[in-house]
Amino acid sequence: MGKSSKYQILHSGGIAIVSTPSMEYMAHQSYEMLRGLIKKRSLDFHVIGYDKFSKCEVLPIPQKSVRLKHVYLFYDFNGDACHDAFVLQLTVSALQDAGADAITLVMPFMPFLRQDRKDRSRVPISARDFIQGYERYDKVERTITLDMHADQTQGVFTKRSDHLPGHVIFVPWIKENFGNHLDDIVIVGPDAGSEKRVSAIAKRVGCKRAFLTKERNGKAVEMHEIHGASVKGKICLINDDIMDTCETITKAATALTEHGAKKVILSATHAVFGGPAYERLAESGLQVVTTDSLKTEPHDWLTVLPLADYMAYAVLQNNIVDGSVSEIIRNGLPTAA
Repeated sequence: MGKSSKYQILHSGGIAIVSTPSMEYMAHQSYEMLRGLIKKRSLDFHVIGYDKFSKCEVLPIPQKSVRLKHVYLFYDFNGDACHDAFVLQLTVSALQDAGADAITLVMPFMPFLRQDRKDRSRVPISARDFIQGYERYDKVERTITLDMHADQTQGVFTKRSDHLPGHVIFVPWIKENFGNHLDDIVIVGPDAGSEKRVSAIAKRVGCKRAFLTKERNGKAVEMHEIHGASVKGKICLINDDIMDTCETITKAATALTEHGAKKVILSATHAVFGGPAYERLAESGLQVVTTDSLKTEPHDWLTVLPLADYMAYAVLQNNIVDGSVSEIIRNGLPTAA
């Protein structure tokens, strides 16, 4: 699957990569990657326009024709999640009315997925309501997303979905930075629910794993025991799906240090960074690694791994004969990428 290959795509009308303004960099990088992989005449790119009015009303306007094309809409949630969720529906509606033959939503980060069940009476299952809100449009065929908070959320989708795991991004970074001393690395989950994710990383890297147990007392989080590999004298890479206020992950780092860890690195797929997150992370003095699924402020302690190639290959595998997203998940991105 080298860059010199030229694939014939399955959709006769061609592909249109359409992006929101704040996803333009990632979407355009994916477009450039795809230009080297498929016939150019089958591919188009543009950034959708948004006219703005009072009361935060917006009007999405496709800037090029999408008639009879399979549109891949790169959509972000860098603003207010409730506002962005409704604007998503308006954007899909605009593309459908403009004659798109099919629409696939490329949303590396999806909001509301932590609200995936009724944990108390009289509350909505917001993850379900969010997904069903945009899936009701006839031309929506698929969702491509990354590291959903819980695997069982896949059961909410009524249309096809590709749930891409974060290990495809983190494993190459770990090997590049610690390839000569992987015996010193322990991949750590900040809670028992992260065991599957950290096991996937540890298996592919070839190092040991551990996870912590925690208990919530109201909004406070207390870390308890460390299970799995010993962390004494080790470099511990904590991996989570989301870093929000960063209270749990920084407390996990403190617990590992107290148990003798030589160094602790924090990592997560989605950098929500809400509330005092930046201050907490800066005060911790720890290295932080994340992806560009959401926009972040630049800091010396923050490393941001790009997702453009990952998204491009997911789009490609959905558009070629014998394409397989599972191949990427199993074997990672081609080295030529």
